[in-house]
Amino acid sequence: MHKGNKKHGMIFIVALLSMLGMVIVGTSFVASASQQLQDSRRDLDMLQATAVADAGLNYFIWKQRYSGSPVTTIHDSFSNIFALSPDGSPAPQITANTLTFEEATGDVWLFKYTPEGAVYDSYQVVSKGYCRGRNRTVRAVLQGPVNSGVGPRPPWMDYAIFADASMVIDTSTNVHGNLASNGNIILNMSGGGGITGNVRSATTVKIGKNATSVTGSLLYGTSVFDSKNKILTDAQASAFFSTGATPIPAGQSKTIPVDGMNPETYYHWADSLGNEAFYNNTTLSDPAQVTTPVLYVNADADPGFILRITTDLVGPLTIFVNGNVELRGNVTLGTTANPIAVIATGNISCSGTPTVNGMIWANGTFGGGTPNVNGSVRCQVVGTFQGNPQLNWHNFDDDLINPPDFNDLWKQESWELL
Repeated sequence: MHKGNKKHGMIFIVALLSMLGMVIVGTSFVASASQQLQDSRRDLDMLQATAVADAGLNYFIWKQRYSGSPVTTIHDSFSNIFALSPDGSPAPQITANTLTFEEATGDVWLFKYTPEGAVYDSYQVVSKGYCRGRNRTVRAVLQGPVNSGVGPRPPWMDYAIFADASMVIDTSTNVHGNLASNGNIILNMSGGGGITGNVRSATTVKIGKNATSVTGSLLYGTSVFDSKNKILTDAQASAFFSTGATPIPAGQSKTIPVDGMNPETYYHWADSLGNEAFYNNTTLSDPAQVTTPVLYVNADADPGFILRITTDLVGPLTIFVNGNVELRGNVTLGTTANPIAVIATGNISCSGTPTVNGMIWANGTFGGGTPNVNGSVRCQVVGTFQGNPQLNWHNFDDDLINPPDFNDLWKQESWELL
């Protein structure tokens, strides 16, 4: 009896020890699982915070390029990035009211940042993401506008009128300033017309029978003809130009390098300033129709589309038309202090006596009516005019016809996760 009780006691002790071991193992397993769950949750929260921080940076770039309502408040340089908080100073320019995804939120700050000797004025962007008490910070340096301007000044703006293909200076046209063509030029001005400036042609120049002489010089690419298509010597041609006629020097390009027209850049430019495309509206008859500095008119690829401008407009203003333009009546566009650029993928024609203070750029023909342009004209072909048109060169800045390069503007120069 005593031995049996002793045996049962040993079994009980072993059972207790086994149960204790199982409890210890189970507790360790539960603790380990709980820790792993916490670690997974922490990692997930950190990933969400990182994603929101990076999303804040990309949202900022989109906002600056294309939204039409860019951030304009820029804080001075700031070094203690980790001290930034949503409720502190300086305040974020983009807040959690905008950057929220489920339980994750974010804030974005913009600071001045110009490295010594940098070509660009750069910006430091700090984007913070938060998720359930975790936070991550993304810091990036973005390229801002070029200090010296958007790009090189287009060489055609140094001329009163420039033709990509061919040019006819008709009977009573007056040109005060230089003119050039990457094709041929025909000079027929008479009856009150004339040129005060230098003439340059990449190919041939033809001088009309009754054409008045030019107060300036001639540079030509291949040859000079009279009205009967007889080739003139330099001496003969020089009789018509007050300061002589000579070929373009050997080794010098006969054509003037010019860039093509890119409608997409003008669309993004207008869109970035809050202007949605002015679709298929055939008449611009009220200044109130223009609400931003860049107006983009889309004709839905209709080659016959014409935007008729029938009202005076004030600058500075850029009008880009994916189609043709007609300047009607005696409208006045811009002033010498506040010019206007009219740009068309097709023709720009005049009816009446419009006055343009600024730039005309047609990817087709410019002609018709009796225009008075104070600035620069570029077109494929110079057509015929009526009356006594005046083309007077004026030295305007190129900011109206030179859109920002949105691929370079706010380009990311560096990125780091802190």
